[in-house]
Amino acid sequence: TVQCGDQSTLAGEWVCTYHCPAGSVGNAARIVQTGSSLRLTNEGGDVSSGRFEGEGTFIATDWGLRGYFTSRGDIIRWSNGSVWKRR
Repeated sequence: TVQCGDQSTLAGEWVCTYHCPAGSVGNAARIVQTGSSLRLTNEGGDVSSGRFEGEGTFIATDWGLRGYFTSRGDIIRWSNGSVWKRR
């Protein structure tokens, strides 16, 4: 279970389940975290650096997108309408 402000739980394997412009629904995505820095790989293999912006929010700086994660840390809803679920 993710606690509010717990940033470490976003690291791991994800799958794009809705509106996947870089690939297909069902394609794998990944988040790697080093300290407060993120490295995100989307369903098409595109990579972005990222950083936490506030509680429940982070930015994929190279993609120009915001991600909003649930308190349980199992779903990310992106500002472009994409949805990732934890694998």
